[in-house]
Amino acid sequence: MLEKLKSFLLNDQIFFSIIVVLVGIASFCLGRASVTDFSQERVEASPQAGAAVVLKDQTPKATTKPKPVALPEVAAPQGTLVGSKSGTKYHLTSCPGAQQIKEENKIYFKDSKEAEAAGYKPAANCP
Repeated sequence: MLEKLKSFLLNDQIFFSIIVVLVGIASFCLGRASVTDFSQERVEASPQAGAAVVLKDQTPKATTKPKPVALPEVAAPQGTLVGSKSGTKYHLTSCPGAQQIKEENKIYFKDSKEAEAAGYKPAANCP
């Protein structure tokens, strides 16, 4: 019987399959243990015979939220369209192309007529 077990485990495919399954089970158990809530009540025996004392976890919990940091208010530029000083296209301020333009290179327009009068064309990637 022992010889059958040895020959069974010496088979590489079976041996590595068993290793993979055991590593998977161990990983699953470790993952579950990492999110377990340990703040549950525990019961300890008291020095008196037959009496039990229920103890609650006394670890302080971080319930205070960090205070928000006040950011300096920046005046919003007038206009819903933006173009680059060195470019020829204009974008909506919410378009990804507009967000790639450096703040010091941005030119704001109130509408498409004003942008086209300045020589800009609409960007193809903005609706």
